[in-house]
Amino acid sequence: MTHKDDFLRLNLQYYGQVNVHLNYVDLSWPPPKFIVMDDDTKDLREATKDDDRDIIFERTSMSEITDEQIENMTNVARGADYKYVDGNFSELSS
Repeated sequence: MTHKDDFLRLNLQYYGQVNVHLNYVDLSWPPPKFIVMDDDTKDLREATKDDDRDIIFERTSMSEITDEQIENMTNVARGADYKYVDGNFSELSS
């Protein structure tokens, strides 16, 4: 379940870090292992094997706070860090 402050942190190769709130993209918590920035629409979505020429990011870490725990917390946000992947995408789901 996605909460209002859940976010992704994209570590961009040349541009630093960009935080994206999950409620602005078509993803939910927990976020997928691989995401892609679609070349045509520039939207973020879960990556597939067909995305080998698009901009792929791999999740390197994420918050371990559960949905039940975050319900009782104030001023807390869950996040997931992603790094740009350049290379073999054999781990991607079909």
